[in-house]
Amino acid sequence: MSSATQPIGVIARLLDLSERRVQQLSREGVIPKAERGQYDLIGSVRGYVRYLRDQAQKAQAGAPDYAAERARFIRLISPFLAGCVCRT
Repeated sequence: MSSATQPIGVIARLLDLSERRVQQLSREGVIPKAERGQYDLIGSVRGYVRYLRDQAQKAQAGAPDYAAERARFIRLISPFLAGCVCRT
């Protein structure tokens, strides 16, 4: 075993994943598999970091713009509130 490859248990502990999740990510092409039960250490870390970065960008792209949503909501309810007398 060369120092560039590590068993699945080491990769799982390093990335804080289950061994099963490492296998899933390997099948998805995120984590490169060197040989049976062995994974490329540097490739695994790089692949997983790239995967997390992509997931974060996807989540951020889908995040609502609260200021725009609030403005839209106010425009929507304004006609209903125009005739309303509000007490504070």
